[in-house]
Amino acid sequence: MDDSRTFSFVESLEELDPGKHVRGTYRIPEAATFPHLLVAEALGQTAAFSAMAKIGFQLRPVAGICSRVELQRAPVAGETLILDANLSRADEEAVTYCAEARVGDEPILTLTDALGPMVPMEDYDDPGAVRARYQELLNEERSPTAFNGVAPFQVANYEVTDGIASAHFAVPTEGSYFADHFPRNPVFPGTLLSAMALDFAQRFFADHISDSVSWNAVEMTDMKLRSFMPPGTELGVFAEVEEQTDDKIVILSRTKKGKRQNSSSRVVFQKT
Repeated sequence: MDDSRTFSFVESLEELDPGKHVRGTYRIPEAATFPHLLVAEALGQTAAFSAMAKIGFQLRPVAGICSRVELQRAPVAGETLILDANLSRADEEAVTYCAEARVGDEPILTLTDALGPMVPMEDYDDPGAVRARYQELLNEERSPTAFNGVAPFQVANYEVTDGIASAHFAVPTEGSYFADHFPRNPVFPGTLLSAMALDFAQRFFADHISDSVSWNAVEMTDMKLRSFMPPGTELGVFAEVEEQTDDKIVILSRTKKGKRQNSSSRVVFQKT
């Protein structure tokens, strides 16, 4: 096993039709803390292999936009995810796809209208190594990864003023995931940023709604990542109520690098 695979969530590829459809699998390590949004990362990586295979591994997609992420049952350590992606576009500019992760027949997380812009492979990874990894995943034997879990990320200076929650988040300067994301140009994974933003929105929601235990975050919509975040990047984090009815509350979550917004999403809570 290559111990550099610290942020790889595909162990096998099946039913591959490059640029159109791919099914993969990933077994969550028994002892790993595996945030729900890392399932979205697994789906994105699965779709990426299909897209890269079509265009010859000279380019690779990175996180960009997703219209909707349905947060179904949370994954459990030791479970095997079935990762199914249907691609509607895979060319030199971008990959677009919809995808679903399941355990058996039970949905875990669904992506609708995800888009990843293409960047030069050699700027971020070794094209030959990625191609070899792809061939390895096509083999019948599983190819385990070296992921050993990730702890929740902490924000600083949390406060709520005039209905808006704000805090400071510093991208770690070190992390095992940087060795794999990406070897030639380490950047903080967008799915980990989204997981942090979801946690932040849930914290604000618990402060804002007195009976928050009877509500669940069921989806994230209009997710956008506008810029890369190398180790040490300083971010402002914000959350506010955008919509509220008797059975639905939408929290707008944003991060900023200086004065420029670099990510945003809407977290939808529904009453149980």
